[in-house]
Amino acid sequence: MSHGIETVDNIFPTDSSRTAGTYTVSSFTTAGSGTGAVFTVTVNGSGEASISVASAGNDYVIDETIVIADAQLGNGGAGVLQFDVETTS
Repeated sequence: MSHGIETVDNIFPTDSSRTAGTYTVSSFTTAGSGTGAVFTVTVNGSGEASISVASAGNDYVIDETIVIADAQLGNGGAGVLQFDVETTS
């Protein structure tokens, strides 16, 4: 079984310094062993992010935390964006 990401949850924090836009992100860190996922991150004008899985990747586990640097999200001066793997295939 590949254990690709199906859905994510616990997206935080909202940061008003985060640059609004839609970003395709394949560069991130995780403490787990998952690899190869790609996310579409949409940031609204308040700095709140929503995330969809563009490519599921492999070897992820439920509750694995993924961290995206602000440099991947417009580099507006916000802190990192974090979220957890909610379900896998």
